Amino acid sequence: MPTNIRNTVALIVMVIQLCEPSAQNANQDKRISGFLNGDFIIGTLLPLHHQPPSKKRPVASLGIKCGAIRELYGIQRMEVTFQTLDKINKDPNLLPNLTLGVEIRDECWYAPVALQQSIELIRDAITPVSSYLDSCHNLTGAQLTGDMAQRGPLIGVVGPGSSSVALQVQNLLQLFHIPQVGYSTTSRDLSDKSRFNYFLRVVPSDYYQAQVMLDIVRYYGWTYVSAVNTDGESFILVSVNKALKICFWGRAFAE
Repeated sequence: MPTNIRNTVALIVMVIQLCEPSAQNANQDKRISGFLNGDFIIGTLLPLHHQPPSKKRPVASLGIKCGAIRELYGIQRMEVTFQTLDKINKDPNLLPNLTLGVEIRDECWYAPVALQQSIELIRDAITPVSSYLDSCHNLTGAQLTGDMAQRGPLIGVVGPGSSSVALQVQNLLQLFHIPQVGYSTTSRDLSDKSRFNYFLRVVPSDYYQAQVMLDIVRYYGWTYVSAVNTDGESFILVSVNKALKICFWGRAFAE
């Protein structure tokens, strides 16, 4: 499908979902795990829960129930986010007369949930919170907190952590020209600015890690190496190794 047609279809779907009065929308608000208001809001997608059990994942995304809480990779990163913003906002030399806020949503390390939460972030950014909740959730203004009702504009999204999930989220966010920053996404595909023009990251691509590993192998003159990799990432070693002619025996495991 041509890119312009695909983008048009995606926009139509988004417009329909932005005011869809359903139980699904009400359930998504429950995934707001943390909110701090400010002059500008940073959307954050963190895996506060594990993926839904594979045998219990529904065909449709309605009613997805995620797995157990991820304390180290999820809860602690949420706490660090609030601590960092608190320090930034208290420093008069960084952003004088401006404050940064955050809306943290649980993406469960699962693409359907991450896309749902990205839609909610976009909805909040382009729709006044009070009018959206009144029309789609049958809530009154008295049920809104002051922070949520007077929130600042969304300036970007941090996360999600998985490269495969971040890639799908980026396809959505770039339609609305919303910058995305990956904090642990290492896929080389996301370096392609012709496809992902609004994506940035703070960690290097897996390609460079593979290059260093092969440099070590070449330095010691090894000709046979056993490698353990996450499912789908072995192609990185293979692509970098074309000129070295080293035999790799690999075993993949799922994240």
